[in-house]
Amino acid sequence: MPETKDLKSRWKDVLIALKHLFKYSDAEPAAPKKILDQATVEMEVNNFIKIKGYKADDPNFDIEKFQAEFTQYLKEQNYTFEAIDTSLIPSEDEHEVDVLKSLKNVRKVTEDLNDNVTELSVFVDTTKMMPGLVCYVIEKIAPTQKKPYVTYRPVPRVITQVHDSGVNGGTIFFTYNHKIATNQQLNGYSYVSSEDEVIYSPLTKEHADYICNLLNIQSRQVYTKYLKEKAKQERLKLQTTQNAKIIQHTK
Repeated sequence: MPETKDLKSRWKDVLIALKHLFKYSDAEPAAPKKILDQATVEMEVNNFIKIKGYKADDPNFDIEKFQAEFTQYLKEQNYTFEAIDTSLIPSEDEHEVDVLKSLKNVRKVTEDLNDNVTELSVFVDTTKMMPGLVCYVIEKIAPTQKKPYVTYRPVPRVITQVHDSGVNGGTIFFTYNHKIATNQQLNGYSYVSSEDEVIYSPLTKEHADYICNLLNIQSRQVYTKYLKEKAKQERLKLQTTQNAKIIQHTK
C-alpha cells in the first residue's frame, strides 16, 4: 500500500512538472506565412518600387542591392519562399577546391574538366523560378586591338517573364538587355535603350564565371593556334622563295 501511494505521488509530481514545462501564452498565435505565386511577386515588385522610389532611368541602379532589399521586403510582409525554391545545389565545400583558380593553368578545353562542374553552385530546377529573381547570363564582347578574339563575361539579368516551353517540363525565361545608344540625328544625343525580348538560360554567378572562363580559354586558344599556323605558312612561303632564288642563281 505505501508503494502505491509513493507511485501516485511521483506521478502527480510528473504532471505538475509537465504543466510548468508546457506553459500556454495568452498572446495571439503568429499569423500563417503567405504563399508567393507569380502574380503576387509581380504585384509586390510594383509596390516595392513605388515605396522605395526606384527609377527605371537611374544610371546607378544596383541590381544585386535591389534583389536583397526586395527579398527583405517580402520577409517583412510575412511571405514564405518555399513556393519559389529554385533548387540551388551549392558546392560541396567551397574552401576545399577553388575551381576558378584551378583554371588559370588550363590551356585547352577538354572533357577532363567535367569533374569541376560537381564543385559549382548550379540551378537544377529552373521551373520554379519567378519574375523578379536575378540570375546571370553569358555576354559576348567583340574583339579589340588589344584582344583580337571574342571574350565573354557574366552579367546579371532580371527575369521578367516565365513561360512553359512544353518540352520536358522546361521553362523559357525572358529579360531585357540595357545598352547605351546614340542618335546622330540629334547631335549624338546618348540614351539607354533595351533590346526586344530574348530567351536566356539562368545561371548562378559561380556557374556563369566558370563558363566564361572556359569560353575565354577556348577563344584565346583558337587565336593562338591561328597565329602559329599563320607563322608556319609564312616560314614555308619564305623558304620556298629562298629555294627558288637559289635554283635561279645556280642556273
